Amino acid sequence: MATGLKIEDHIAIGKHLLLVGSAGSMSSQGNTAYGANIEIRLKDEDFPVEQNQSTFGLSLVKWKRDLGLMANLQSQFSIGRGSSMVVRVGLNNKRSGQISIKTSSSDQLHIALVSLIPIAASIIQMGLSWF
Repeated sequence: MATGLKIEDHIAIGKHLLLVGSAGSMSSQGNTAYGANIEIRLKDEDFPVEQNQSTFGLSLVKWKRDLGLMANLQSQFSIGRGSSMVVRVGLNNKRSGQISIKTSSSDQLHIALVSLIPIAASIIQMGLSWF
């Protein structure tokens, strides 16, 4: 069984800036991990309507004798009337990271058409490998 505790607080600075801080620990099988996180969120003027926002975060995790530091940058923006995109970049102190791009749409036709792109690319690639 794992047990943990997390404390988080949000501080709004004006209408568009939000500071979020959290700290916590988690224990399981005699090992305890400790973590802390701070985020700065910048929201667009029309945030509830447009859903445009950017986030920068720093995280620190201590587990056993290892110390991990992670930095994350995320941007969420509208790419159409019913569509949005989230781009996220993360990097840690071990020089490894991640880049992710996520799109969402309320229009089912757009989703179906976009999902055909990787399928078509795979079919074309398989067809070229046969020659």
